[in-house]
Amino acid sequence: MISSSRHNCYGGTCRLLGLRAARRQFEVAFVDQNDPIAIEAAFERIPALVLIETPSNPLMRVVDISEIARRAKTVGAEVAVDNTFLSPALQQPITLGADFVIHSTTKYLNGHSDVIGGAVVAAKEKDAEDQQRVDYDDSERFSPAGRGGSEESDDLPCRRSTEWDGGRRSMMITDQHHVPPQITVPCSDFRDK
Repeated sequence: MISSSRHNCYGGTCRLLGLRAARRQFEVAFVDQNDPIAIEAAFERIPALVLIETPSNPLMRVVDISEIARRAKTVGAEVAVDNTFLSPALQQPITLGADFVIHSTTKYLNGHSDVIGGAVVAAKEKDAEDQQRVDYDDSERFSPAGRGGSEESDDLPCRRSTEWDGGRRSMMITDQHHVPPQITVPCSDFRDK
């Protein structure tokens, strides 16, 4: 498995992968996915899975999902994308070549921190069916209250609009005062929105 470099990977993900690798359940290589030499060296190991976190947590670094997915396919690897920050409202990794997309319903998607959960979306029907069997057999369920909270979070468009407006205002201020921006902008077309 290839994952984001240790300093640029969500702490919980980094700890989980490190723990499972230490138990020899699989091998993991933490790689700077913006470093072409490092990623090429990782692909030479013929990974089964490439995990992309973009924008990353905590550094908000962005990688090219399409390019990494294209390269992964050449070695037979599947691609999973942690899409926690952008949610399906702003980024659809399956359209960029991902096989799986991981969403945290606790964070941006729900926005209220009143639901703890997540979702894995599969690009292929067979993978989705397999995931349903695993979920049915092995995983915890949302309580009716938790499920309802997640399903009823209809303020995502309002929150997204407010966040984009705030980001645009911040960029305009830095432009007007000729201040080099210290703002991480995860979408390249931010100023055009």
